[in-house]
Amino acid sequence: MKLRNKIIIGLLWCLFCLINPAVGYGDDVYSENDFGFPNIIIAEGRWVPIFKAGESSVLSIPLNNTGTGNARDVLVTITSGDSANLNIASDKMTLTKHSNSLGSRQSAVYDFNILIPPYTKPGTYPINVSVAYNNASGGGGSAAGTIYIKVENENLKPELRLLGVDFPVERMPVDEVFNIIIKLQNSGAYPLNNVTAKLEGFAPNTINLKGSKGEYLFTGVNSGEEISLNFDLIADAELASGVYPLDLKATFNDDNYAEHNKDFKIYIPIDGKGTSNDKLSPRVIISNYSFGGEFVEPGIAFPLQISFKNTGGTKVRNVKISLNAEDQVFSPVGGSNTVYIDTIEPGGISEQNLTFKAKIDAENENKIINADIGYQDEKGNKFEEKEIISIPIQQPTKLVISSLEIPPQAFAQMQTNISIDFYNSGRGIIRNIIISSEGNFEAQPRTAYIGNLESGKDDYFDITITPDSEGLIEGKVILQYEDIAGVAYTLEEPFSLEVLPMMGPMGPMGYEMGMEGMGENGMENTASSSFLAYGAFGLGGLMVLTITWLLVRRRRRIKREIELDE
Repeated sequence: MKLRNKIIIGLLWCLFCLINPAVGYGDDVYSENDFGFPNIIIAEGRWVPIFKAGESSVLSIPLNNTGTGNARDVLVTITSGDSANLNIASDKMTLTKHSNSLGSRQSAVYDFNILIPPYTKPGTYPINVSVAYNNASGGGGSAAGTIYIKVENENLKPELRLLGVDFPVERMPVDEVFNIIIKLQNSGAYPLNNVTAKLEGFAPNTINLKGSKGEYLFTGVNSGEEISLNFDLIADAELASGVYPLDLKATFNDDNYAEHNKDFKIYIPIDGKGTSNDKLSPRVIISNYSFGGEFVEPGIAFPLQISFKNTGGTKVRNVKISLNAEDQVFSPVGGSNTVYIDTIEPGGISEQNLTFKAKIDAENENKIINADIGYQDEKGNKFEEKEIISIPIQQPTKLVISSLEIPPQAFAQMQTNISIDFYNSGRGIIRNIIISSEGNFEAQPRTAYIGNLESGKDDYFDITITPDSEGLIEGKVILQYEDIAGVAYTLEEPFSLEVLPMMGPMGPMGYEMGMEGMGENGMENTASSSFLAYGAFGLGGLMVLTITWLLVRRRRRIKREIELDE
């Protein structure tokens, strides 16, 4: 073959390679690796990722293609290897990932956004991984393996709280039907399922049910929701005065349908035989009490004011009151738990001021102080009474804004972002957080519902604002929320932002603006890619001109040779 023909063929081949780079540079479209066989394995390793129950996290699955061919249409699926104890869910509503290819002797990581149920027990759980793929020749392959994840659970346990008991009168009469209403609340962060509550502790000749059911069933109770239980009771005609305990036993399931139990003591004050109608008999009761508010906080001393009233017709003396808290949750501060009163006149009231404090780790619920009252009449006869004081405990609510990030400046009529970080530094759950913003700007969103935030947890939120005009604008971010008792709070964080004039084609105020990555005419400066593109076209054009010149030159030479032969 003559040299010029070789040159022409070479130039044509180069031009073809420029037009179809996959041939010249071995792209996957016609890669030599497509003639091999892929072999995907789940990467070996001893890593055990840690996840927190109730939070969304990323589970990364590394794969290696150890084969000689490219894998196509790679499909990766994960499932729980212990579905009885671990149910995983995905933020994207799928536990399958797909990719077009995984090259020979290459690695890739497939990320899954998963959510571990909030009440998953701590431990190590297996995750099954399955992989399916094809090769260029139409054949397929698969791989399967197991990885392990560790689950830590710092969530609040599901909680059912006793709010109180409503009585029709101060002390229940004997031999008459009376109704009590027991109020419970789901004080946990998540819904409760299949809540049952049964009143027990009845005995002959004491207190019993009368014409009403003793058990209730609720299929679902949302976080913060209250439920009421009505019971018709009757006290035996011979029952003496006093306070008699009953047992309320509750069972319920959490979101993961694990069963939990909670028992409560229900104290019934009885106006017994021989006291309610005998006006001359001495009797000391608690007519009123207060503790400085609607609830008390653990670890903080609170004033306890108690009014003891002699409802009888004769004077009482040597009154001794012993105050003992249920589960020892309350303790006296700077004094004793015993009160002494010399005398109380008929119909008289003795006010006693005490100071108590709840244990620092006390839970959010109503707790009882039992008052055992002993006294004598004027003849020295001894009498005893039992009274109760119910005090709700609530862990403090502390929502703290840790940071509010704003840009150093913004432009009018252009969007910019502000970000707020906040955390719950209290020991109780914060409910129904709502974030809003105010100021001379448009905001997206203007108001957003965040939901609940557990103790020790943090969160953040981004707001996109668009200033209306230039100058210094002032605004504020507002957080509204509730504590476990439904008390509303508001937290505000002000901010200011310098707004420059609106951006135009020539920059602010009409001046020409040079920006990184922009050319003289405002066009994006893609020098490297443009150079390659123009270089390729230029080389292609040069080859076309060269080939055309060679062909024309060859035709002229042939024509000249024919003319010489003639």
